[in-house]
Amino acid sequence: MNGAKDSPQQTRAQDSAFVQQCSLKQLCQQLPLNWPTPAGLPASPKKSYRSGYHYSWGEVCRNPEQVQAWLKLGDFDLVLRLVDFSGLRPVLAKCLGWKSGRGWEPFDPVSFFLLYQWQIINHWTRQELLTHLAQERYADMPPGLAFATGCIPRRAGCASF
Repeated sequence: MNGAKDSPQQTRAQDSAFVQQCSLKQLCQQLPLNWPTPAGLPASPKKSYRSGYHYSWGEVCRNPEQVQAWLKLGDFDLVLRLVDFSGLRPVLAKCLGWKSGRGWEPFDPVSFFLLYQWQIINHWTRQELLTHLAQERYADMPPGLAFATGCIPRRAGCASF
């Protein structure tokens, strides 16, 4: 019992059926992966948002070579491209307790959820997150998170950057 134990990656790599079925090339035919919405859950009562998540890589999904290029992305960017999070909107709206469409115009709950995940993954404080969003090197992230150019969350409305 003194043998070295394989890592999870090594164990998966040894299972040829798993490798073939779960490769990005094989998965390409099923993209995007849709976030499931529980049956019977009503749509969000809010009809407009200050941000608007929508899955924007549908055309790229049809091109296996472009999808293979996604392997160079970080985990968060890869998940944004693999998963259509639209089905999460009614779940989040219910969790937020929205019962009517009246009242303030909130940020899209999916956009806010993804922004918060980006903050958690990078171990940033809220201030660090907002600072990074304003930096040129992250200029492609706000559209990926579906915030309008120049409009990101802050305590009272939008912060310009």
